[in-house]
Amino acid sequence: GGLLEVRLQDDSGGVVDPGVVRLVRLAGEGAGSRTLGRFASREGWVVAENLVPGRYRLQATAPGHMPGQSEEIEIVEGARTDAGTIILRKWAWLRISSIRTERGKVPKVKTTVEWRAEPKNEGATEARWRPMIGMAGLDVTVPPGAITVRARTEDGKQFEQRYTLEGGETAEVEIVLR
Repeated sequence: GGLLEVRLQDDSGGVVDPGVVRLVRLAGEGAGSRTLGRFASREGWVVAENLVPGRYRLQATAPGHMPGQSEEIEIVEGARTDAGTIILRKWAWLRISSIRTERGKVPKVKTTVEWRAEPKNEGATEARWRPMIGMAGLDVTVPPGAITVRARTEDGKQFEQRYTLEGGETAEVEIVLR
């Protein structure tokens, strides 16, 4: 088989460890792709030996990071394939620190809180609203970039705020319903 080497780094150039790399075999016309192996990183490196020759894509995941993938690679019998570096961007987080009315009171009616990412954010597949049910005091993972948070009560009070987050950053959200 062939030998594969790949490095995992974050967007600031730091080593990502631990991480997992999936070896996904690309199928021919009309056939689906399939995972042929999962490999754990050691100090940001993945080395795998005796791999079946063919066309592959590598998909990498790591705690606190967005998934990443390689370009298409070719593994050749008896040869070393250097797949380069897969960059894994850090997730960002939203933290609801309080929900209150403009008079400083906790709302007495049902309040719906949602977030959405701008479609151009990396990792944002569509600009749909996602609920933040029971999330007060907890961190909600979001892709870095422009994020909008909105809240609405059954009696018509509203809140909407846009945040621009870097990877690894947490935004404290204080909802004031008006």
